[in-house]
Amino acid sequence: MKGRLAVVLALALGVSTATAAGVPHGTSALRKFTYRGAGTNVVNIQTGELRELWKGRANPFGKITTHVAGWIERPTPRTLVVHASMVIVDPRGDVLIGACTGNGTVPLPDGAEEWSCQATGGTGKFQRSGGQWSLHIDIHRVSNQGVTQKNRFTEGGTGRLSWSARRRAKRR
Repeated sequence: MKGRLAVVLALALGVSTATAAGVPHGTSALRKFTYRGAGTNVVNIQTGELRELWKGRANPFGKITTHVAGWIERPTPRTLVVHASMVIVDPRGDVLIGACTGNGTVPLPDGAEEWSCQATGGTGKFQRSGGQWSLHIDIHRVSNQGVTQKNRFTEGGTGRLSWSARRRAKRR
């Protein structure tokens, strides 16, 4: 499990470093991006490993599914710091990848987090994406058994992204 976490972290850190140099040539202008979602996550209390899945709706893309993998640090018993890679899939199957960091309060039983994410690319129309977004998450603890904590959450985000507009074939 630690091996997989290391791969995710290397990917997130490596990709975010690559985009820090600037938005790649040929991307479209930054456009407004907003979303709302809800889902669940699992945190390994011993290692801090975080895994989550949520579904939501993004403007202008429609329904999205998102996977997040990363880790949580606990500087104090009530606070947390998050480092994660976010993978958003739109209805067409195009993937947007973001490197995210955030902080917040531990869900005892309720908590909240504030994240900021940097677009690091993806597939399809997001292949050369740039930009950033921020999000607010409300967390509600569902269970805490052994070293595993399960949570339910809602979130909303907004920011500015670039993506390639696909041209539709002309009908004759």
